Amino acid sequence: MESVTINVSKDLFARLQSYARPLVDTPDSVLTRIFDHYDATASSKARTFVVALDRQPPEHFTTSRGVKLPIGLKIFASYRNQSPNAVVTARGIEYNGKAYDDPSAAAKAAKLDAGASATAASTNGWEFWMMETGVKGRITSIDSLRKKS
Repeated sequence: MESVTINVSKDLFARLQSYARPLVDTPDSVLTRIFDHYDATASSKARTFVVALDRQPPEHFTTSRGVKLPIGLKIFASYRNQSPNAVVTARGIEYNGKAYDDPSAAAKAAKLDAGASATAASTNGWEFWMMETGVKGRITSIDSLRKKS
């Protein structure tokens, strides 16, 4: 039998190994069994693929504790004569090029950047980060968003 070499990701190879019977199977025998199963269970009719075309982008990022923050929200703080800024994106709270899954983690990073020690950097991010309220010149902590969720 002629063989061919293919490259697969480590994740896919791990999945392949999970289907193998130890000391019995080879990658070839596992793939053959998977394809035989697919061929036996797949419809003999033409295969149809459904693609969602009008998928709406998410409107909120959900924090690690389940609080929804609106994507695009610009937040800011004042600490040690510095003014760190962050924005809520679909990936999380993005501060200084990195996405955080919680306001406190982003606040700690901002405090560390401002020279705080690791102990002093620990903070309640819900109170640290501020946002505009929509009323000219009025700001509030993002904790008000947590209370609405």
